[in-house]
Amino acid sequence: MSQTRHSVVRSTVTTKDQGNRLPSYSTEATVLIRRPPAEIMPWLVTPTLLSRWIIGAREAEWVDGSGPVVGGQTRLVLTTSGQSQSATSLVGQIVELTDDRLVREYRMDWFGAGPVRLDAGSAYQRTVSYRLSPAAGGTDLTCAQVTTIPGLSPKVLKMATRSETRSMVRSLARLRVRLEGGRVGPFRWLRDSGQAPQAL
Repeated sequence: MSQTRHSVVRSTVTTKDQGNRLPSYSTEATVLIRRPPAEIMPWLVTPTLLSRWIIGAREAEWVDGSGPVVGGQTRLVLTTSGQSQSATSLVGQIVELTDDRLVREYRMDWFGAGPVRLDAGSAYQRTVSYRLSPAAGGTDLTCAQVTTIPGLSPKVLKMATRSETRSMVRSLARLRVRLEGGRVGPFRWLRDSGQAPQAL
């Protein structure tokens, strides 16, 4: 039986302004996938594939016919489940893309009704990076994100860090299953529905 692993290696919160830095939080996780980097990267850049493993991703599409190149933009619509349902649309632009590294910067496109309201023109910013490294039995995929949301309290920032850390690990687990030919069954979908949606 093959070995798989997840390891959260970093999770931090900046709860007050430091110089010109706005409050932010970051998470990072690694998963071992039994596939070469060339088979993994398309699942990180192709919108139709992103929506198959990111928790809460309702739809994803290229913006204005762009594609998997530096400058290419993806619109990602995320939805939450439960009593306080809401939808959020973000646009992610590829700022770095090589055979083993991807960096995408997200900005708010629109934010539907929900407990948190953000202006599309706010200072919200999210940077997501992926690194593919050779490992025994396959490839280590490391995903890291840093998010700045102005106006949120330290308590909310800490809650967001904890929930998004869990959600990131679960999303990466779904990606591994997809890539290794497995099936994300209804029980896993139901269990994951309670996790926080996030742009990855």
